[in-house]
Amino acid sequence: MSRLDSILPALRRRWWVIVVATVLVAVVASQAAGLEANTYSSTSVWFVPSGADDEGPGDAYAATLLAASYAEVVSNDDALQRIIGGAAEMPVDEVEDHLTATRLGNTALVRITFAQADSVEQAVAAFEAMSDQLAAGTGSIPEGTLLPLSEEPEVKQERRYLESAGWIGGILGFFFGVALVVLLERADPRIDNAEQLRALLHIPATDLDRASPATLTVVLARWRDMTLEDEHPHRLALVASSRGHIDLTAHAAHRFAEIAHNGVTVIGNGSGNGSVPQIASGGGAAVRSSEVLELVPVGAPGGDEAAEASIFDSDGALLVVPRGGREDDVIGAVRLLQELGMSPFWSVVLGDSNN
Repeated sequence: MSRLDSILPALRRRWWVIVVATVLVAVVASQAAGLEANTYSSTSVWFVPSGADDEGPGDAYAATLLAASYAEVVSNDDALQRIIGGAAEMPVDEVEDHLTATRLGNTALVRITFAQADSVEQAVAAFEAMSDQLAAGTGSIPEGTLLPLSEEPEVKQERRYLESAGWIGGILGFFFGVALVVLLERADPRIDNAEQLRALLHIPATDLDRASPATLTVVLARWRDMTLEDEHPHRLALVASSRGHIDLTAHAAHRFAEIAHNGVTVIGNGSGNGSVPQIASGGGAAVRSSEVLELVPVGAPGGDEAAEASIFDSDGALLVVPRGGREDDVIGAVRLLQELGMSPFWSVVLGDSNN
């Protein structure tokens, strides 16, 4: 049995878990991304004046070079960052992550931004502290060599919304759903094929839907050999693993009768009533002889006196398990049979796996 054969039934049975998990996580991720706390930024543009006097850099080209240097100084000046941190009530070592300064193209203009502030007040306080310090000059920037174009900063509200949050959430939700399916399958293991049934009960198991007619014919011959050999027909009770699937016992019995062509008789209809007249199938004779194999659908053990009487009257018990049936139900049915003094000698799985 390949690993795919064991996974596909679980997915068919619990596909809705994956769908629900995918949708829910995608929706939650989208909502969470939209509810991210707003942040604020203050931006201002500064310029390096040029001129031929002693205080200016000398010419426009020199001013552009100085602007590039000042951009680096503002971003890395420890003294300036301490002043900004005190005004913004922020740890100094975090100021560098919020403060950026860049030269605008090949000009003498420098854009300075204090981003991701928690409030408008914090963003404005950071700008005012920086503006006052630059106006007075720092150890690296002489007074009057870097001037603001505006007295007030441009304050913006930033919404940190991740556009791809829904897609990312959907992908994570899909894998979360698959993980849930695996956990549910382990918490409530099911029987999907004869191999699993054989491993659980340690008795022969046949997949009635997938076995060939030749295989089923051999199985019937084995059943005759394994039951009592005397003058009366060999009678086998077909017992369902759960009361919700007692109709499968009659279905299984008639399926074997159709394959056998002769020598198989189905008695009853799965209701547990052993007094139901014989129903000869597949050419089976109604005359009792040691060559006839009688299959008696008796329903599920425990709770039906007629079914238990039919089990007592049989030479052996055959356990019929629905595909996708719970392991707990199978084990429970075996225990009930053992309480009646009988253990199943063979098991059959049939039906679909959408249980």
